Amino acid sequence: MIFLRKFDSIFLAIINRLILTMQPFNYLISIYLFVVSTPLFAQQESNATAKVYFIHSNKFDGFSTPFDVSVDEKQVCKLHNKHYSIHEIAPGPHTFKANYSLMHVKNGIQGISFSTEPGKTYYVQAIYQKGFFSAKIICSEITENTAKTLLPMLKLDDCK
Repeated sequence: MIFLRKFDSIFLAIINRLILTMQPFNYLISIYLFVVSTPLFAQQESNATAKVYFIHSNKFDGFSTPFDVSVDEKQVCKLHNKHYSIHEIAPGPHTFKANYSLMHVKNGIQGISFSTEPGKTYYVQAIYQKGFFSAKIICSEITENTAKTLLPMLKLDDCK
């Protein structure tokens, strides 16, 4: 009986020693798991939005004015000639429009509407189109291949 009590106390002492020596190891495991899992969460977060490139690639006759680019009626950029901008937006249906910065026309601006998906990239080109008595800006979605040919000739706009 005394032998068992002594064995129990030795056993408990060994267990306590193991627990004390394992604490630094537990901290190391916790730090390792945090470091490894943080980029995974960050990657999921970036995939939670869609990326939209607005492209203003053509110059037109007369004075050169930037375009006010908007997403869902909210201005996101003043896009200059021969420039592009990149925007992260929430997935779902959106309307993209462009207007002359100096001509604040609210009605009659035709935009383009489509639904965006998380993690995907979309390209919207704003094109100045001159008519006989008028001029307008048309927004159209372009393919990635078309955008890849245009983007090297353009500069990234700071959207100020």
